[in-house]
Amino acid sequence: MFEIDHAFRFLYSRNNEIGKWLRSKNAVTKIGNLLFVHGGLSHQILSFKLSIEDINIIVRKHIDQDFISIRPVIQ
Repeated sequence: MFEIDHAFRFLYSRNNEIGKWLRSKNAVTKIGNLLFVHGGLSHQILSFKLSIEDINIIVRKHIDQDFISIRPVIQ
């Protein structure tokens, strides 16, 4: 399992083309009445009343952290 985890982390790291590309995009974008989301959103995020810009800032700030470690930021 470690090898797969390590490979996945490298693939999406800031040192890889995919990781660089991913970091250049917003996690959430609204075009007209359509909302485009990378990875989906939980309905629980609605209670925080975050703007699309706020969500993108949080994602960029924490993109290199494990999901478990970012949970306190949005609670």
